[in-house]
Amino acid sequence: MQSIALLLVSFGLVVVLQKVIAFWKAMKTVNFHPGPRRAVSLTGTMGSAVLPPWPGLAAGLNHLYKAKMKLFNYYGWDAYAEVSWFGKPTVTYVLADAGALKEVTSNRQRFQKPTEIYSVLNVYGENVLMVEGEKWKKYKKLTIPAFTDRNNRLVWSETIRLVLELFEDVWGDKKTIEVNNFLDITLPITLFVFSGAGLGNHMSWKDEEIPKGHKLSFKHALHRASSDLIIKAAVPSWAMGLTARLRESRLAFEELGDYMNEMLQERLVSRNSERHDLFSLLMASSMEDAKDGERLDRSEILGNAFIFLIAGHETTANTLCFAFALLALYQDEQERLYEHVCSVLTDKRIPTYADMPLLTRCLAFTETEGIAVLALMVSKYKVSIKEEPQFASETFEQRKARVLNTKLDITLGPVRVPLVFTRRD
Repeated sequence: MQSIALLLVSFGLVVVLQKVIAFWKAMKTVNFHPGPRRAVSLTGTMGSAVLPPWPGLAAGLNHLYKAKMKLFNYYGWDAYAEVSWFGKPTVTYVLADAGALKEVTSNRQRFQKPTEIYSVLNVYGENVLMVEGEKWKKYKKLTIPAFTDRNNRLVWSETIRLVLELFEDVWGDKKTIEVNNFLDITLPITLFVFSGAGLGNHMSWKDEEIPKGHKLSFKHALHRASSDLIIKAAVPSWAMGLTARLRESRLAFEELGDYMNEMLQERLVSRNSERHDLFSLLMASSMEDAKDGERLDRSEILGNAFIFLIAGHETTANTLCFAFALLALYQDEQERLYEHVCSVLTDKRIPTYADMPLLTRCLAFTETEGIAVLALMVSKYKVSIKEEPQFASETFEQRKARVLNTKLDITLGPVRVPLVFTRRD
């Protein structure tokens, strides 16, 4: 009995010693550069979404956004190195220098994304977001042609249709509309738009019937799958049946996969050149002119279509939500925006796609207010976008005026890293 206990203790000491050595080597690779030392990395799901913030354990949810310049000031550097020891030791650099950020985000060969982190996004097949190297080049080459002016027009028409339906069928003759969380409006709109323009399935605010052979409607399956992507990423497949909530999530992903396979099969059987949704255009760009080795297979078409759908709708919904919240808070800006729209649509008609370039203030507001004035995304796993120190004392009014003026063709101020700096995979 004593020999077994001694063996277990010895084994435990060996494991601990290996961890200590690996942790020390990881710190040595960065020359012991200042930065937090934690059990789990801030780039992983456990460290950034599951565990609470605790010194030495995890950074916690929205850590980079909450901390802003505090850690940079504490360590006295515009770049610090987080080293985590649990599992495989991980080094993460967090930057607050515009020049360094531009170099990291623009040099794909030297700074490749950690594809192992993105492997959880392989829900229905590999996609452009989770790969690097030659495979990334292949996916980019075959997916870019799908983003055409025809698809943009479809996005516009789907948005107009859904908003009019919201006004007429949902809100109707109500004189006052009270919404506690405007994300309850923008999230369904963007999800429905991306469904129509992305998958060619034109959704409605009305409840859908469940087709024969399915357990969920397409609308329900898509909504649940888009909401439960974190669950899908964090919970292993064998555990997805342990609770009723997890079983519901598993069913949603299975049902959505079945729906998407049916849509793909329909397009394979009946080719229609008049379809301008992303799904159809992805298939066309992959199969018409590409060589056999460059074509997307069935799972790759599904994987890329799904990731474009999921990755786009939530960020768009949050940006719109913040934009509308700011309009509600700043009535003067709301009035200026209203007057601008009236000056373009003098006959009070429904705006067309041709009107979009004329609605300059709308573009300025949606592209800057929700992104630059109140930044939602502060990291891309390996790049942290931070406020420059020279703008740290800037008031909200000063920032608002400068950001809007920037979009209206006045010199750009580097309060945020421009979106063009970040690689749009």
